Amino acid sequence: MPLEDGSGASRRHRAPHPATKGWIAVFLRWYVGAQVRYVCLRERLVTERGATAVEYAIMLGFIAAVIIAAVTYLGQTTNAQFEKVTFDPP
Repeated sequence: MPLEDGSGASRRHRAPHPATKGWIAVFLRWYVGAQVRYVCLRERLVTERGATAVEYAIMLGFIAAVIIAAVTYLGQTTNAQFEKVTFDPP
């Protein structure tokens, strides 16, 4: 397919754009990737599925807090019971 400038050169044989080399290419890939992740995150937070994920995270936090409180209470109670037991060697 000839180019629009009338040179007749094929697109396959044209030199690559200078922005596809070096640190500019790395920056552009990083920038585009960040934009894609931002859009995906924004859509997830807006949709119902994102809200459900947040609800599950909050519920998981509460369950973890209850487990930590129960283990702490049972540990203190068990420790108190062991401290009541005295060991008197003969």
